[in-house]
Amino acid sequence: MNGTAVTGFCFVISDDLTNHAPQLVQLAKTAFPDLDITTQSDLLGAPGNTPAAPRIVPVATPAEELAQLLINGQPPATALENWTKAARQRLFEYRGARRHIKLLALGPLLEGSPDSWKALSAQIGLTAPAAFPQQPAAPRDSYDTLHRMVASYLLQTAPEAQALAAEIDAMIHGPLPASENPLRTAAEVLDAARAQRADSESLTTEAALLRENLGLLVTENGKLTTRQETLSRELAAMTELEARLSQTSNALVQAEKNTALSQKSLRDLEHLHQRLTHDAKAISEALDQVLASTSWKLTGPLRKIVSRLRSQ
Repeated sequence: MNGTAVTGFCFVISDDLTNHAPQLVQLAKTAFPDLDITTQSDLLGAPGNTPAAPRIVPVATPAEELAQLLINGQPPATALENWTKAARQRLFEYRGARRHIKLLALGPLLEGSPDSWKALSAQIGLTAPAAFPQQPAAPRDSYDTLHRMVASYLLQTAPEAQALAAEIDAMIHGPLPASENPLRTAAEVLDAARAQRADSESLTTEAALLRENLGLLVTENGKLTTRQETLSRELAAMTELEARLSQTSNALVQAEKNTALSQKSLRDLEHLHQRLTHDAKAISEALDQVLASTSWKLTGPLRKIVSRLRSQ
């Protein structure tokens, strides 16, 4: 290990990146099998058994973080606001721990990018390992790529977000070459500017169209989000209406059953009334026949005698 006293280093893993910790540690142990590699969540906490070990902080780039918020379904304006608040807080913490930590891009580290592992090697004071644990880069579909383009556009539209993103990128990737090498000659700067101008002139129109299209895309995305919220409310109202209709239908079926029972009872009563009327008529006719019969008339005097005897 080129004669240095470094015995290990520490990954500072934030809560939202905890699931990447095992893979990072495994890659680091493959690259530096002789070092003690630990993890912690506190920027300024003691890193395990090696309190003097360098602290490496893997982070997602600003564009990747903002793109993930968009992928999660947040509207562009809300995603930009949430990212700005979180970035402001993280930068406050990074500035306070600037002398103790080094930020490195998470994605290239996980993919085994040689440049990222060289940067890590430089931070721990070692020569880069001969064989990097390079992993195949995960393919990025057009959906994710589009969200990263929208995220980059959004970061350029808000001055505060643009400044925060620039500072975080500088902490991840280091200062620009012009700041690193103030002794560059004017001729070198002019030649570089001319070369960049030659390329930029051919891309100006395309860049303007792309910005316009991205602006339209952001607007349409906002409209779609609003429409989706409206449809969700309409669906909830429709579901409630269907429940009420179901209750009304059940009540109507029960009322129809009760009506059918009432009608049957009424018919039974009508039949009973008809039968009683018929029986009463038959009894009345029979009584009339008895009263009109000869036997009733002949026994009349006898009934009178019997009635007088009972009265005495």
